[in-house]
Amino acid sequence: MLYEVDRGRGGARNLERIIWADDAIHQFLSGSKQHFVWPIAAEDRGRLPTVLALPFGWRLDAGGLKSRFRVELVSDNQPGSCLLRFTPSTPIGRETFSKAYVELDRATYLPRRYVVFRPDGSSWLDFRVTEADCDRPIPEETWRVPDDHGWKVIRMEADQPVRLRLSRLIKLDLVP
Repeated sequence: MLYEVDRGRGGARNLERIIWADDAIHQFLSGSKQHFVWPIAAEDRGRLPTVLALPFGWRLDAGGLKSRFRVELVSDNQPGSCLLRFTPSTPIGRETFSKAYVELDRATYLPRRYVVFRPDGSSWLDFRVTEADCDRPIPEETWRVPDDHGWKVIRMEADQPVRLRLSRLIKLDLVP
């Protein structure tokens, strides 16, 4: 998984990049030139954080999606897109978020935007997809961990599952 966010303001760039590889998570914070490395415990390999995976139905067929969420068409009036609402129907889903809205591109059915509301409904995460494609090969350099010259590398301990270490950053639940 690759996750990139530009937290810059007023034209200044402050990039955060996370590469979720097979055996470790690499988080790069360009503003502070820090590279965090979290080893992934064997039982957590091949899984993704729920907040990133849920709107896309990670490894879910239609039956799995229906068993975990109530999915409703909210609007199909916008030219070129439709809006869906996901409401979790499982206890772990309700602990993670109260509802999510996903705007899909009608031509590709890939997401344009998704908004995930926290369990208490008082705040949300708003993701705008700037580029999405399916079944396109990803260049190898995208996954390459860059040279750490000039960066402070912080290696986390490997004695606990990744979900416990990252819980300070985000409420983390991993999906299969």
